[in-house]
Amino acid sequence: MVKQMITKIFLGALCCAAVAAAPSAKAADTQLAQASTEVQLRSFMAPVISPNKRAKLEQPITITLVVANSENAFYVCELMPRLRDALLEALYISPIRVSARNVMGVIPVQPALLQAANKALRRPLLTDLRIKQGAKQLLTGSSRSRASSLGCSEVVKKEEKKKKAAKPK
Repeated sequence: MVKQMITKIFLGALCCAAVAAAPSAKAADTQLAQASTEVQLRSFMAPVISPNKRAKLEQPITITLVVANSENAFYVCELMPRLRDALLEALYISPIRVSARNVMGVIPVQPALLQAANKALRRPLLTDLRIKQGAKQLLTGSSRSRASSLGCSEVVKKEEKKKKAAKPK
């Protein structure tokens, strides 16, 4: 009987602790989601290895960068040529493997690309990197509401608006 009471008290305390911790974890996740920005690179041809590993081919890919702090998105866009060169260099060192059904295996390549991108930026500004097979269109204007990532032209426009608003008249 005493054992059952102790178990009930322990489980009750454990549940209360879990419920109390849940809102703070949610708040931290929403703050992190608000602080990060996704920047989509223009599509480019990336080296891939065919299933029989005999031929090196090129296929279009689209890379989306997740910038940890939205204030650093402009800096990332300023260094886009350097970033693309670093990503291509990393892809030529370890190309993406393509299955017999023409599906790219991007998961083994992602850590190397993220490391190369952060090295090109000279600071660890990127938290994640997403690779999509095929050439995806940069969404701007009214179609932007359905998109989750910005193109660099959108980031530059936002930065110019900030500078104009900050200038005293």
